[in-house]
Parts: sequence; structure tokens; C-alpha cells
Amino acid sequence: MASVGQLVAGVAHELNNPIGFISSNVSTLADFVQRLRGMLDTYQETRLPEADHARVEARRQELKLDYALKYLDPMISGIREGAERTRKIVGDLRVFTRTSDDVWQPVDLHEELDSSLTLLNHLLKDRITVVRKYGSLAPMECVRSEIDQVFLNVLANAAQAITGPGTITIETRQDGPMAVVEIADTGSGIAPAALARIFDPFFTTKTVGEGTGLGLSISYEIITKHGGEIRAQNLPAGGALFALRLPLVRALASGPATAG
Repeated sequence: MASVGQLVAGVAHELNNPIGFISSNVSTLADFVQRLRGMLDTYQETRLPEADHARVEARRQELKLDYALKYLDPMISGIREGAERTRKIVGDLRVFTRTSDDVWQPVDLHEELDSSLTLLNHLLKDRITVVRKYGSLAPMECVRSEIDQVFLNVLANAAQAITGPGTITIETRQDGPMAVVEIADTGSGIAPAALARIFDPFFTTKTVGEGTGLGLSISYEIITKHGGEIRAQNLPAGGALFALRLPLVRALASGPATAG
């Protein structure tokens, strides 16, 4: 895992340079386009002899200038949005850059949930609707990368449990000194025999090659290390619910932070 973290950190660092170049230049490009559009408008308003006007208008039609001008602004906006989304994905890759230097720190769990959803977009896009019911929640003292890994594992599990279109609902709230995060899906639910073993190492209901059976067991260990608990249950209307309860303040019994 440390080697993967170093590789991802290096790739993320290298990607930051071209992303920064695109982001800084797209604003300049938008400014230059506005200047050129203004000059074209001035030319358009200038009175020309009839023959010259006809020649200029014919050239304008030949180059499909109006069509090009119509789509320039949306194209620039798309470039800007793409650069920002790429920058966010690169930032979210910190999930995989865990090292022995991880420290306990106050973290906004809502931001971490959103980061995990960004990384799982390939599983959700055009298929699964995500409903966020974020309540008032104080920052939680934790090892950020480990909590990110838990969210990534549980959300990926929920997405994979839905075979067609469906919904994942994330609800958060504060219950006294505890942060509560509930992730529900509209999948087929968990077989009763599997429900009792779902957090066991190497236990998986997926076919060979689709899963190692370690994601939920690692999540269980991380949650336990943080002094919390994670439970799974089937919902009466179908699907499954994973409920996480975590102390907002680090419990002294948690021990030193280490890379899991």
C-alpha cells in the first residue's frame, strides 16, 4: 500500500502542473476571445461600400463565423469545468497516499464523503442517484486517509450491490459525542447467512476475481481503531443499510496512529 501511495502521490504531483497551466490560461483565453468579439462587432458596424460589404458577408458565411462565436463561450466554460474537476480528482487521490506519518486531525466528514463519491463516479454515473441528507456535524478527530478508505469501501459496496438504476442515500447527524453516518442502497440486500459474516476477512459474495473480501473487514478494523462501530442490516423496503458511529473526539484507548 505504501508503494501505491508513493506512485499515486507522484502521478498527482505531475498532473498538477498541466492542470495549473490549463486553468491559468483558460481565463486569459476567455479575455482574448472577448476582445476579438468586440473588434468583430466594430467591423460589423462599420459602413462599407456595397461591393465590399457583400464580399465580407460572404466570407463570414463561408467561415461559419456566427456558429463559431456561438459555441466559443460554452467550450471555454467546459474547459474550465474539466480542469477544475480534474484538479478535484487529483486532490481526492490522497485516499491512496497513506504513509506512516498519518496524524489525527479534525476532519469535515461531509467533505470526505464527497471526495469518495468523486472517485467512485465511474460506478455511479448515469446509473445511480446519490441523495445527500447531511445534518449538522462537528469536525471529527481522526486519521483522514483511513476514514476516507472506509467511506470508499462502503460506498463502492453499495454501488456494486445495485445491478441496475438505483439510489444511494447518505444521511449524517450528530448524536451527542458521536458522529453518525448511514449509507443505504436500493440493491438486493444481504443474504441472512452473509449478514453474520460480512465483516470477516476474505468473506465475499462476489464471484471469483471481482473482490478480495477485504474491503469491509478493513473498514471494520479502522472504525474499531477509532473507537467506533459499524453495523449492516437489511431494509424492510429492500436494499441494505450500513450505519457508522464514530466518536468526534479521539479516544485515548485508540493508541498511536499507524498506517493500516
